[in-house]
Amino acid sequence: MATTFSKRDSRYWHQRIFKQTQANGQTDACWSMRLAIGGKRRQLSLDSGNKQTAAERAAAFYSSARDEGWDAAVSAFGTRRKPTPPPPASATVGAIIKIIEERGTHLRQSTKIRIYSALRVVAASAAGIEEYNTRATNEAKSARRNAIDKIDLASVTSDLVRRWQREFISVSDDDDLKAATKKRSADGTLSAFSRAWTAALAVHYADAGLVMPPNPSKGVKRFRLPTPRYKSDVDVGALLSDAKTELPPDGYKTIILAVQFGLRRAEIDRLRWSHIDLVAGRISVQSTEQGAVKTGASERVLAIAPGMIDVLTEWRAGVDDGFVIAPLAPLRKKKWSGYRADVAFEKVLKWLRGKGWDCHHPIHKNRKEFGSMIHQHFGVFETSEALGHRDIRVTASTYISSKRAIHLEMPE
Repeated sequence: MATTFSKRDSRYWHQRIFKQTQANGQTDACWSMRLAIGGKRRQLSLDSGNKQTAAERAAAFYSSARDEGWDAAVSAFGTRRKPTPPPPASATVGAIIKIIEERGTHLRQSTKIRIYSALRVVAASAAGIEEYNTRATNEAKSARRNAIDKIDLASVTSDLVRRWQREFISVSDDDDLKAATKKRSADGTLSAFSRAWTAALAVHYADAGLVMPPNPSKGVKRFRLPTPRYKSDVDVGALLSDAKTELPPDGYKTIILAVQFGLRRAEIDRLRWSHIDLVAGRISVQSTEQGAVKTGASERVLAIAPGMIDVLTEWRAGVDDGFVIAPLAPLRKKKWSGYRADVAFEKVLKWLRGKGWDCHHPIHKNRKEFGSMIHQHFGVFETSEALGHRDIRVTASTYISSKRAIHLEMPE
């Protein structure tokens, strides 16, 4: 004859308590019970993963509810149905980008954009999504981006990253210069890709319930080719003469500010007349409401040569304040890439490329010309300060070129 136990006995509940399975397939860690007394039927968590402990709690709760009522039992035991926390969210490309955009306040917007681009490029290659087509319709481009943003980074393995790297650096001919450029670009993409795994961002992923997989690019060997030194091939006098006659006023001003003062494109874009003191003969490069300077060293004061005072004075005639370049271009919050004076810059880029400047950043090449000329008359330390570099090694390795012929006379 089978032994029966009272509901006040833990042995009765030992065979009746259970672990609830949620709709998402996850099973609760704690045991639960179902109980009906006085027309009330409830399911309750017993707050224990140990079956014997949970059975004893079930028996005690039943006795209290039977003798003193539901409310007294709940008050005494504090037992209630506890929802199972949701499982960790998938670390998709889109989810990671959203977290970085919303919480990565320590990153410059340009840095964020590089991370987003690298994540999408590598993930798309890993998932076998076709390459970006500039001629595709906006709908097709949007659909492609949405597909990439749904890719779980756990599916992007080191082998797939290596495959992307091999395909990216491949060139159709034996052009060593092109191959080296590709390798440097691949290293830059992987560096930006890896920045999504920094400790500063990991805290935000955890807060959002995202579990990042290991960085798949960590075991991928980089090429780490040295950056080639700048080699000057520009006749600055001829350049300025042509710019004055062939470019619109804003284009000519852009060339002047780049080659005569070494300003970055963003610094040219944000430069206001209030930053130029024609009496003291200096230009202040500083952060503005449109954006901060690139680094702390980028905030600097540049002297204006006497000959340039007259040029700037002529530009400012009849102007109280406002932007030096494209003064009427509308202010806008820059969430993505682009400049307030984009229209003027695009004309300059097209003009420079028409002159045979086939480098990636033609306007920036003028900044290197400025650095080379400063170095010729002063020195590398003064050049680094004028360019607003944080590290003098950057100046010496990539921003200066000898403007003088170096030779020795034959001894008699």
